[in-house]
Amino acid sequence: MNREDFLLQLNEVAADLQQPLSIIRQLSLATKQNTDTATQEHQQKIQLTAEYAMRLAANLALMRSNMEQLFPLETVNIQQVCQASVELVHPYARQRGATVHIRRKRPVPLVVANRDLLQRLMASLIDTQIAGGAQQVFLELHQRGGQGVQVSVRSNVIYTTLYGGAGNLVAREFCGAMQLSLRQVRHRTGERSTLIEAPVSQQLPLVG
Repeated sequence: MNREDFLLQLNEVAADLQQPLSIIRQLSLATKQNTDTATQEHQQKIQLTAEYAMRLAANLALMRSNMEQLFPLETVNIQQVCQASVELVHPYARQRGATVHIRRKRPVPLVVANRDLLQRLMASLIDTQIAGGAQQVFLELHQRGGQGVQVSVRSNVIYTTLYGGAGNLVAREFCGAMQLSLRQVRHRTGERSTLIEAPVSQQLPLVG
């Protein structure tokens, strides 16, 4: 990445961080003028928005480390990781009025990745969609040609401008550390899917 591209990426990251921090500030000001019930509601929103910002900041901080050593490759149940990621972001999604669904037509094999880093990756992709205004986010799992398992993260958001600079940066770096393939597809409807593909583990059979 040349200097110009790097500075552009930093601007996108800064923009993503400014959004949740701006919401936290607005909600903090609002709590001073509300009743007890309303204050509790606003405080919960502050907490969940802050947790989203902290997840994002923690992921960005990880990129300064040697992730290959911190997160060695292992055999992973990718469906369980997706489910854990959905549970992690559920409070934030509920606060934003969004729902997250996992779709799988048939059992998928175990894959080679790192469970912790993969969960961080999937949660970050969901967070990015919700922060961008998605009301519904879909995780679709399927096996591709016996060699890899693909997870598609798609929402109902129509992207007219670039969003998710920080989330895109996290996805690229985390996928690189786990040797996963990453690509984005923009659909004719304007929606965007992020596709993650992990190699199938040769050690263990299919799981239900």
